[in-house]
Amino acid sequence: MKCIHCETNSKLKERADRKCPKCGHAFAFEPTQDVLKVTDPLFHGAIQAVSLKGTLFFTRKQLYWELCRFLEKKSLPGCALGKKKGPDATIKAPKVSYSDFVSNYLNRWVSIHGRPEKLVGLEKSRSVAAPIPTELENYSFDRALIVEDAEIAAMLVKNRFHFENNCAILSLDRRFPAPETLQMVLGMLQRNPNLAVFALHDCSDAGLGMSGELRSPEWFPDLSVRIYDLGLRFEQLPARGLLGVAGVVELSSLRPGKLMKSAYLGFSQASQYSSGDAWIDSGYGYYYIGDSYPIWGGDSVTGGMDSGSYDSFG
Repeated sequence: MKCIHCETNSKLKERADRKCPKCGHAFAFEPTQDVLKVTDPLFHGAIQAVSLKGTLFFTRKQLYWELCRFLEKKSLPGCALGKKKGPDATIKAPKVSYSDFVSNYLNRWVSIHGRPEKLVGLEKSRSVAAPIPTELENYSFDRALIVEDAEIAAMLVKNRFHFENNCAILSLDRRFPAPETLQMVLGMLQRNPNLAVFALHDCSDAGLGMSGELRSPEWFPDLSVRIYDLGLRFEQLPARGLLGVAGVVELSSLRPGKLMKSAYLGFSQASQYSSGDAWIDSGYGYYYIGDSYPIWGGDSVTGGMDSGSYDSFG
């Protein structure tokens, strides 16, 4: 196994103490004792891939799904379980559960190598959130991005998506931002007659009902406020590389760069909305349907479109 610090390759007998024989750094994993054969270089590679070589913040779930992709690539053909959920869309089961990932891999990595620099923790993100100055209470964004998952919302803010796209970012479960900030921002948004709301959610039964939830009195009951559904839908997903659990494809299975670029593209397409185009009115919100998968397109929904940029995220 190769040391991630000095790149020295060592045989099992040379690292009996689980340390690099050259530089002395400890190894987090011993592949000969792990059913999945996870190594330090493999885990480090997953961190580099999900963070776009250390340039983007990411969540624990995003790192989990990245490791699952790395493990999938190591598998022999036909090893993964598959389940048909739509036209030519195969959902592959992950080879490790999220709880096992945290306890057996992430926690072990942190104890040996430290916390990855770009890893976002919701509790940390909330603790550094500053209150909105009183003089800005009458200001409002013209766009609001409501995210089903609070950690994804925190990740977007850490990557300055709100700044680059002039939009407020809130989570559907009201865990992000902090309660006092959320109530102030929500009040500002509800007073804006030109507001456009965008829902970003998993491909799941709960996610597909998110636009309806956003029509409730505590969110945006005013029917003049358009709600655009930018969430994952099976009919919009490319056929290859889908990883999920029990018929669900999570937003977290997308790398940060892919997720942000797709949301930005959704903003752009919604701004060009006109009657009769591909935005379909479901009664609760608008969603995009097109043969070319214009929002979630790419070589693979889980790995494509992480290079290049529609705006300043490249």
